[in-house]
Amino acid sequence: MATSRGETCAPAARLALALAVGLGLVLGCDREGGGGATPGAALAAAWAAVAPGPREAAPRPSVELPPVPANPDRPESWAEHYRAMARLGPGFVVWESRRTGSWRIWRRALDGGPAHQLSPDEPGRDHVAAHVSPDGRYVVYLSLPAPHTSFERLSPEVAAPLHLLRVDGIAEDHRVIAPSARTYYQSRAAVWTSPRSLIYIAADATTRELDVFTGEERLLVPKPTTKFGMLVSPTRTHATNGRPTFSLYFEADKVIAPRKVLPGCQPYFSPDGRFGYWVADNGGPVRKVDLVDGASSVVLERDSPLLPKGHGYVYYPMTSPDLRLLAFGASRNEHGHFDADFDVFVAPLDPETLTAAGTAVRYTFEPGQDRFPDVFVAGLELGRHRGEAPFDLTLHPDAGAGDAAGWVLDWGDGTPPGPAAAHRYERPGTYRVTARREGRTLGGEVRVVAGAPPRALRAEVRSGGREVAVVFDELVEAAGARARLESGAAVTGVARGDRGRDVVVTLAEPLAGADVLVLEGVADRASVAHVGEPARFPIEAPSWPGRSDGLAFVFQTEGAPNAARDVDTGRERAFNVTARGRARLDAHGALRTAGGWFEADDLPEGLAAAFRDADAFTLEVTVWPEHKSTPDPARIVSFGVPGKSPNFALSQHGQHAAIRLRTDARAEDKSASEVDFGQLEPGRPNHLLVSYRPGRLVAFQNGVRVTDSDEIRGGFAGWRDGAALALGADPDGARDFEGTIEGVALYARALDVEEAASKAHAYLALVADRSPIPRLRLKARLAGRSALPTPEQIAPYREALVLYEYDVPPKKRRKIGAERVRVAHWAILDGRVQPVAEPANGERVPLVLEPWEHHPRLESAYLADTLDPAPEIPLFLDVTN
Repeated sequence: MATSRGETCAPAARLALALAVGLGLVLGCDREGGGGATPGAALAAAWAAVAPGPREAAPRPSVELPPVPANPDRPESWAEHYRAMARLGPGFVVWESRRTGSWRIWRRALDGGPAHQLSPDEPGRDHVAAHVSPDGRYVVYLSLPAPHTSFERLSPEVAAPLHLLRVDGIAEDHRVIAPSARTYYQSRAAVWTSPRSLIYIAADATTRELDVFTGEERLLVPKPTTKFGMLVSPTRTHATNGRPTFSLYFEADKVIAPRKVLPGCQPYFSPDGRFGYWVADNGGPVRKVDLVDGASSVVLERDSPLLPKGHGYVYYPMTSPDLRLLAFGASRNEHGHFDADFDVFVAPLDPETLTAAGTAVRYTFEPGQDRFPDVFVAGLELGRHRGEAPFDLTLHPDAGAGDAAGWVLDWGDGTPPGPAAAHRYERPGTYRVTARREGRTLGGEVRVVAGAPPRALRAEVRSGGREVAVVFDELVEAAGARARLESGAAVTGVARGDRGRDVVVTLAEPLAGADVLVLEGVADRASVAHVGEPARFPIEAPSWPGRSDGLAFVFQTEGAPNAARDVDTGRERAFNVTARGRARLDAHGALRTAGGWFEADDLPEGLAAAFRDADAFTLEVTVWPEHKSTPDPARIVSFGVPGKSPNFALSQHGQHAAIRLRTDARAEDKSASEVDFGQLEPGRPNHLLVSYRPGRLVAFQNGVRVTDSDEIRGGFAGWRDGAALALGADPDGARDFEGTIEGVALYARALDVEEAASKAHAYLALVADRSPIPRLRLKARLAGRSALPTPEQIAPYREALVLYEYDVPPKKRRKIGAERVRVAHWAILDGRVQPVAEPANGERVPLVLEPWEHHPRLESAYLADTLDPAPEIPLFLDVTN
C-alpha cells in the first residue's frame, strides 16, 4: 500500500512553492534554498502568492446525486445514481481495459446500460488513450504494438496509428487519421480544439494540429526539445507532457518556454484553456491551477467522502467537454498502472470552479485495470463561452466535411433565430444558445459579465532585473501605458508582452535593489475599452545570479525559479533536472550526488553554439565535497556527448578542483587542456567560478582569485552539439562525485574579478541564511517493517520509500520524546531496488535521520507503509550514506 501520513499542510505548501516559482509568482521574497527565511516561511510566502484570496464558494453540482451506497461493490446499488445521471442528458464514459486479454476501448452509457467494447479487435495491437470529441460523436484512440506493458517511448520507426471511431459504431466512419502518433508519456495522445480538429504528437515528437475530416495539418511545435513531445492546450497558450509543467506556448514562433516541473503526473487542460489539472500527489489529490492568475486548489481529494470508503486512491482524471463531469480511476490503495484493480468513476463538477461537487458514481466492476477514462454528456456541444459585454461570439456547429450552411442559431437573448454564425451580446447574463439542422440540436452556454478594467495580478522580474512583466487577468493593450520606478531609475520601454495578458517594462539598467514599479494606462481589448487603475508593485531582483547577461543555464536548487533566457528561442524558461542512480535532493533542494548524478532536462539545441559564438565561457557552482581528497578525478559538472571527451568538465582531483576544456588549439601549441586550482574543503560550501576566453583562464574560490593562467589556449570551434549536462558525474554516469552540488550557472561570456566576487558573496550569503536541518544519529533495533515495493508495483514512478519502525535506545528517548521512531528508507531509486538494512538477531542499525517535515518534497513520493497506523510516532527520513 502506498500512503501519506495524516492530513498536514505540507503537501499544499510544497505545491504552492512549486507553482509559485514555476509560474513566476514569487518575487522580492525569500525562497527555499536561498534568502533569509526558513523553508516553512518561504513555503508560506509562496502559498500566499498563489492561493486565491477569498475562499471559493461552495461548489454547485451539475446534478443532484444520492450519497455513496451502502454496498458499493454491487452494481445494482448504483441504480438510483444512474437514473440521476441520465437526467443530465444522453451521455457515456469510455476507458481502456485489458479485461479481454488485450487493451481495448470500452464504453458505457451514463444511465447505467451495459458496458461494451467500442474499439474493434485488432490482432497484435493494443488500444489506448481514448478521447471524445467536443460534440460526442467521435472517439480518437492510439493503436500500439502488443503487448503494451510500459509507458516508455516507442522508437520513431514503430507505427502507432491514431484512429477516429464513431461512438455510435458506424464502421464506415472508422479510419486512421494519422499514420503514427505518440502519447505524451502516459495514455493521453490528443487534445480536441473543435469538433473537427485536434492536436496530437507525431512519431518524430513534433506537435501538430489536424483537421480530422480533410486531413490538413499544421505544425505547432516543429522542433521538439522533450523526449516525449508536448500536447498544446486548446487555446494554444500552454503545453505539457506527462510531467506537469503547463509551460508557455508561443503560437507565432511555434516554440515552448519550459516551466518548472510540478510534483505529480497526468496533467491536462480544461477545454476552455482556463485551467490545468493533474494528479498532484501519490494517489491524489487531483488539483487545478488557473493558468492566468496562478491560483491553485483541489478538484478532488484523495480518500474523498464523495467516494466509497477505502476506494479513494485516484488517478487518470479527465473533464467532460462541457466541464459538468469528471471521469477518473480509483483503487483500494493499489498503485500499479497496469496490473492494479482500478475502477472508473464519474463525479459531477461545478463548471465555474472545476471542483467535484457530488457523489462519484461507479461505472466498472470487473477485476483488473480500467484506466484513463473520458466522459461526455449531451446538451453543451457548442461549448461554454464567457466574456465582457459587449461580447462577440462566432460558432461553428458543423463538425463534418460537408457544407456548414443550413444551421439555424438561437442565441438565447431574445434576438430572432437565424443562419448567422456570429453574434454580439450587449447585456450581461447567462444565455442558452442552440443550433438546429435536419433534426439535430446542439446546445451551448454563454456567460456575459459587465465590462470592467483589466486587473493587474502580479509583477515578474526577468532577465537579471532588466525587465519587469506585469500580468493581468485578461488580454490587454499597452499603446497608452506608462511606467515609472519610484526610485527615479530610467525606464526605456513599455510594450504588450507575447502572452497578450502582460505588459513588459524595460529598464535602462538592471535593478540595483528594492524599488516600486508604477504602471498606468493599460486598457483591455473589449469592443469598448476599459482603462485600468494605476498598479503599484514592490519589486526586487534576486541577489543571485544577479547580472544575467549571457546566462545560458542556471540551477540554484529545486524550488528556486532556475530561469534564464533560452539561447534557442530568446524566451524566459525554467531548467529542470532528473536524478540518476542513487542521487537525490537534500532538505534544501540541493543535489546530493553520492552514488549517482543529475541530468539537466531539455537543454537548448544551440547551447554549445552559444559558447562557440561568444568565444568565452564561465562556469559557476557551489559544491560541498564529501571527501577531503579523491584518488581519481570526480566530476562535479560535465558537458559533453556520452562516450566522448567532454566540451568541459569540472572535477575534484585530489584536494583540488580541476577544470578541463576542449579547445581547438593545435597539439604543437603545447596547450594544456586541464588546470588545477584552489583547495576544496569537505563538508563546507566551496563557491567555484571559472572564466575563460582564448588564452586566459581565471579561477576563483569563494570570491578570491586563485588561478590566472595562460596554459589553455584556443577557442571552442570543436565543441560538440547535442551534448548532455551532468551534475555529479560524466553524462554516462562515470567518474561520479560524492557530495552536494547547487548554484550552477553557465555564462556565454567571461566575468571580471569584481563580478566573480559579487556572485560568490551573494550565493554564500544565501547559504549562510538557511536554517540548519536538525540531524539525529542513533543505533536502533528494528521493531517492524513494511513490505518492500517492487519497480513493477510503483510504475510509472521510478522512486519509492519504505517505512520501518525502530526502538529508540533509552538514552535517546528524552531527546526524541518517543520510545519508537518510524524511518522512511529509499527502497527504489531511478527504477532500481536499493539495499535496505535487514538486521538479524536484534542487531542495532546505525542511522542518520532528519525529521520528515523538513522534506516536504517527499509528500508526493511513493511511500510503502503497511505498518499499523500510529500518527503519534515521530517520522524521520534516513539520510545515511
